[in-house]
Amino acid sequence: ITFVLSTPSMFVWRLCSLIHKRKLLVEEERRLNRVSQDPIAIEQFVNEFRRRCKAKELQYEFKAIELISVGDKQSTKIRSEGKHKIALAAKRACNRAKNLTERVLPYERNIVHLDQYLDQPAADPGNDAAACSHGNEPYINASWIDGYKHPKKFIAAQGPLSATKADFWQMVWQYQVQCIVMTTNLFEHARQQCDKYWHNVHARFNSLDVWLDELYSTAEYEMRLFRLQMGEDSSQARIIRQFQFKNWSHFDTPLPTTVVEIRRKVNDWMRGKDAPIVVHCSDGAGRTGTYICIDIEISKVENGKPVDILQQTLALRKARSGLVGNMHQYRFIYETICSFITCRPTTIKAFEFAQLVERMSSDAAAASSTNAAIISAKKKAAKFTQNGFQLEFANLTAIVKSLSVGECAGGHRAENRWKSRDVMVQPPERARPYLLTHDCASSTDFINAVYIDGHTRSNQYIVTQWPLRNTICDFWKLVNDHHVAVVVLLVDYSNSSRSYPRFWPNARNEETGYGSVYVILQDQFSVGTSIRVRMHTVAKQAGSCSTGLSQRARHVAFLCLDGASWPAGARAPASGHGLLELVCLAEETNQAMECTSPILVVSSNGVSRCGPFCVLHMTMDKLRFEGEIDIFRAVEKVKRNRPQLVENSTEYELCFNLTRQALGYFYSGRLQILPDQSLWLQLEGESGGVQLGLEGGLPSQVVRPRVRAARPATLDDFRFPVTSRRNRRRRRRRAADLEGTAAASGEAAAGVEIETETAAMV
Repeated sequence: ITFVLSTPSMFVWRLCSLIHKRKLLVEEERRLNRVSQDPIAIEQFVNEFRRRCKAKELQYEFKAIELISVGDKQSTKIRSEGKHKIALAAKRACNRAKNLTERVLPYERNIVHLDQYLDQPAADPGNDAAACSHGNEPYINASWIDGYKHPKKFIAAQGPLSATKADFWQMVWQYQVQCIVMTTNLFEHARQQCDKYWHNVHARFNSLDVWLDELYSTAEYEMRLFRLQMGEDSSQARIIRQFQFKNWSHFDTPLPTTVVEIRRKVNDWMRGKDAPIVVHCSDGAGRTGTYICIDIEISKVENGKPVDILQQTLALRKARSGLVGNMHQYRFIYETICSFITCRPTTIKAFEFAQLVERMSSDAAAASSTNAAIISAKKKAAKFTQNGFQLEFANLTAIVKSLSVGECAGGHRAENRWKSRDVMVQPPERARPYLLTHDCASSTDFINAVYIDGHTRSNQYIVTQWPLRNTICDFWKLVNDHHVAVVVLLVDYSNSSRSYPRFWPNARNEETGYGSVYVILQDQFSVGTSIRVRMHTVAKQAGSCSTGLSQRARHVAFLCLDGASWPAGARAPASGHGLLELVCLAEETNQAMECTSPILVVSSNGVSRCGPFCVLHMTMDKLRFEGEIDIFRAVEKVKRNRPQLVENSTEYELCFNLTRQALGYFYSGRLQILPDQSLWLQLEGESGGVQLGLEGGLPSQVVRPRVRAARPATLDDFRFPVTSRRNRRRRRRRAADLEGTAAASGEAAAGVEIETETAAMV
């Protein structure tokens, strides 16, 4: 009976399902037929991109590209013309091991041919795999790609495998390549994407020697300088520059401005050189095609030509299979072109920066690109009441993506919402530091803090709010679990209040427990006229639940900006010198403790003042290593994980003014770049200075304060918990004994001492 009754309902359900699928197919076919294949004018591109995103047209564009590409491969006419004929060398048995996948193989008409291997031994006649049918025929999975008005500008290559490293360098030498763009990491998600085809010092491939002469690493990319030499003739050595993306995986993309910046550096390096650029990822398809397409379309914009991403992607796929491999990469091309059109080329030489600030203060057009079409479009859109800072900040806000509730799920859980001062300011799951210490059943891994990338390394800063009374223990867990050595306090709440409690011990040499973490205040002093320093020793109680953490006690320095330097409620500091001192001292102290851990930046709400500090620190790093300044990209990086940072155009303009003041100190001699690429800043009102970076010396006869640990702390300093009355009496007796010993010997038994020493010039 049940079967009989259910049969009609099942029939109706299947019929409805088929009708629904048919409707979807009809709708999809209708949307595919409506896909526009016309180029987009530069002035209309930004609005058109936003309209297509809102109407979800980009996914149908990419699906049309996939269908057209498959149709071209199956077309009898195109196959007869040989446009998609796979190269014979790629299908030979001896070369199959040189292909990462059978889906991406070079075509016969544009394969990169290699000459006979140098110093190649004779093939073994009995080894069919080595001899094939034509002996040891050279082969590499690479294709020629045309650039904008530049035939054979690129070589789209597969990432070298262990068996193809010699072939790769043979190709570089044969075609006189001087630039390599690597759009992948060696490993992603525990899978090898590309073999390391260089050595940290020297490697030899057949008769070709490869030396790694230079390595410059940032949080987003790495630049290497290789020196190639064939045989013993050193006069024929060649220099090759490699640019490697560090944050570009198969299903994730870097910031659009990062690609624009790398492209600018590549073009600067290749200026005046007539040689192809090798671009490779893992299989030489998706990310390789994305970078090449971005380069071609930006070249069109620079020459005032309309943008045509759909047709350009089709043209690339006719040259090599799989270029621009998925919808994420196709949308990223649109985002990068939109970012390039919206925002001016933001990197500028240091000696031109002061003039730029003057122009932006009075003229909104100074924030635009140098392209005439872009300038005219922005002049029409800009309000006459806006200056350059306001217009550029509006452009920056438009390209920074907001965080959804799902991305910040941890902070919105019921057990964690009370830990935030502002429930709408939450860290994303991808960039929040997890607490690893759990001292009770109700403790969670959440604290309202977020990682911020610096210029030289990822996760260089942790930005957090001033702790609440019930989150002080979590704050010290954060310091201990993530090995923080420097805590920067951008607000002065020395007098404890109900809203902003004091969360550090007040009595010297007396241990205070915050959950399972114990803290001793060892010393406090002032540096210059704007900074107060507190030196603490921190350790965790033995036996507390943790994940792979060391029980060794460590020193932690608190650097507090004086309230007079930046009064509470003020939108800008009274004097920028105090913040410059704080930036220099934070890096100096971090290096003095030989620590590469993040700098913990604290403000009242985890938003205000933190952005300018991180931006200024990043800008000084870029200045001392590259001699360039890029405030726009620094602010974009800061706002990526917390969009509320640098919350208004006033703070954005403050970043420019602070950098300009730092450059003024540089030209006057108060701020100096030392031979070891470190910075030295003369303290305000004193003859001393603060050096950014310990290696190397200071100018002669310059006296500066320096923090030095008298002796390393041990767990013996934390023998007694703080819960027992007997233990409190023990602490008091021990403190009295320490004071007596210090009075007898004339120095403290533990802690840090401040010494003044004369530094010699390097």
